[in-house]
Amino acid sequence: MVDYLDLVVRSLDTRVEVGLNTGELLVDLFTDLPRGTTLVGVSRDLMSSAAAQRALDHGSDFVFVASGAVVHHDFPQRALADQAYETPRPPLPASFFRDQGRSPAFVDYLEESLAFVEAQ
Repeated sequence: MVDYLDLVVRSLDTRVEVGLNTGELLVDLFTDLPRGTTLVGVSRDLMSSAAAQRALDHGSDFVFVASGAVVHHDFPQRALADQAYETPRPPLPASFFRDQGRSPAFVDYLEESLAFVEAQ
């Protein structure tokens, strides 16, 4: 039994390029499937309240806010409090992350592995 499926899409606008469902939104193909008790969560590039709500509107049971939470640890609270909230888009200055109490090792990781930090 599968508890949940993490649907990682480039964008909520990603469309099927070949086959029977050409042109349909990829997220809709997954959320429209009969799935019993299996939940579907959408992740990838959810950096605003609107993007999270859009994923829910397309039938996602929940969203993963990893990128948004990397930028602001309290992204979920900010998004719930403000329907227009958008987190700043990386890359950002290293000082942005250090000012939030991120360790030097974590800032290095964000720069080297995720390209979230501006090159100096």
